[in-house]
Amino acid sequence: MKISKDKKITIIISVVIVFLVISNITFWVGAKSLEWDIVYMKAVPHVELINYMSFDSNGIASGSVTGFVVFDNLEDQPRNARQYYTITAYNEYNEKGEQLFLLEDIISLLNIPPSTIGTSVLNVNMDYNGILYLIDENGNSFNINKTTKKVKMRETTGKDSSYLITNQTDFKDFIRNWLK
Repeated sequence: MKISKDKKITIIISVVIVFLVISNITFWVGAKSLEWDIVYMKAVPHVELINYMSFDSNGIASGSVTGFVVFDNLEDQPRNARQYYTITAYNEYNEKGEQLFLLEDIISLLNIPPSTIGTSVLNVNMDYNGILYLIDENGNSFNINKTTKKVKMRETTGKDSSYLITNQTDFKDFIRNWLK
């Protein structure tokens, strides 16, 4: 059986087209896999997220909380930087007899390891209805819900507000949804 020249050309073109389609699909799958690898890599925090803050029956705090700062307005959330706060309870008291806390501001840019960019003393502003209201020297507010252990922050101007993610699962979920 002899195949005509036109059929040979058609077969060759068909094989080339099938090869190109398979190559494109393989390339697309590889690119999607790389995209998910990058999202997963970004979904790993640069510091250990913890919430070991506890309160005794007298309202005295012990331990610390370290979390990823999430802006309420996600448009303000920086894409190339990660900001973390650590709030640590101290066994020291101010002149009013109120417990002092230390705030550590940690930043990580792209793949640069995290570093502390500042520390502040937090004073108790109010302890009301199960929420401990702390303020720094600039008037920024840090509110710790004693029951849920959730931490919310509000800038002095009242324009910017944020909260802390203090566990790995919530961090991964946030990053994956935010980077979509």
